[in-house]
Amino acid sequence: MNLKQQVRKIEIDLTNNIKKLLSATKKNIVIFLPLGTYYKQLGNLPKKLSQKHNVVLAKTTPMPIDFESQFSSNISVGWLVRTTEGEMPIHIDLKEIDIIIEMDSSHLIGIEDGFLSKTAKRIYMPHSILQAPKVSPHDYVIAPSKIFVECYKRIHPNHTNQLIYGGYPKFDISLNQSLTRAIDRITYAPTLRIVDSMFASSVCAGYDANILEWLLSNTDEKIAYRPHPSAYSKKITEMYGMLKSRFVSESHLIFDESTGDRFYAQTRILITDCSTTAYTFSLSTLRPSVFFAPLESDDIEMVKHIHRIGYAARNFQELKQILDKNEDKSSEIAAFRDECVFNVGRSEEAICEAIDSIL
Repeated sequence: MNLKQQVRKIEIDLTNNIKKLLSATKKNIVIFLPLGTYYKQLGNLPKKLSQKHNVVLAKTTPMPIDFESQFSSNISVGWLVRTTEGEMPIHIDLKEIDIIIEMDSSHLIGIEDGFLSKTAKRIYMPHSILQAPKVSPHDYVIAPSKIFVECYKRIHPNHTNQLIYGGYPKFDISLNQSLTRAIDRITYAPTLRIVDSMFASSVCAGYDANILEWLLSNTDEKIAYRPHPSAYSKKITEMYGMLKSRFVSESHLIFDESTGDRFYAQTRILITDCSTTAYTFSLSTLRPSVFFAPLESDDIEMVKHIHRIGYAARNFQELKQILDKNEDKSSEIAAFRDECVFNVGRSEEAICEAIDSIL
């Protein structure tokens, strides 16, 4: 069987298997996750949608059981076949699918437009509360905040897709989590480092090690290093491994590898280089974040709002002043949250209402 024949057989089998999961009496919504990294922005949205519609999870990797249980059903899919003969995309077109909800990653990894259905309405669900996508071939885009809308309109001044001012389910879950755990640490949470060589790994590890060494020497508080969720991927495992080896004997430093946003509850102040998790942390806990020595960035919206949620420190001297000051900024952050984020506390309901109107 040559490559073309293999692909054709996969297309027939996959089409038939998906059809078995589609409903003839309910609207069919497919949530497509081509990568397993970004899914928590959905919150409990699949569960709420499943109360009224048939919601199918199309995945390429096993997902946590508590997440998969929110769906009416789930199925493993692929979009590319690669053999020694070459590679060929898989074409699936199911007119029975009414809506496809996609995450950031699908258009970035080469998946063809119209995969799974060329007639279904496509909704983009961003993983960032602030940052809009550079490419957006979707019919609808869920906007979490006013900052996201500003960013989207700047990047796509002539956009024709419709923005849904829905909010951010992941943020609402963080907001509603119990904060009864002791606040006992400073958390350093850098953004994702894309490194492709041992040299680059060493440079990034050295940068983070410098900050951790300074924190250990200049504060008596517990320090937590919170790696990006992708820090366990093969590309940056070396860098993360270097850091863990360097600080393995430090009793005041922990490497927080817990899932979700539970670390928010124990964090007094969050330090980052330029990760948008600082906004989610501050807006849900009303505690400040510090952007340490931020570089020049074209992410205008994130940079210009830093002082609404905390501080920017250009050097260790300024960082020391901020940590020692321990200022209460909860009232300012709360005011910014109410002004900025759409549908605080009820984003899932708002998004469900918008999807119902589309259907």
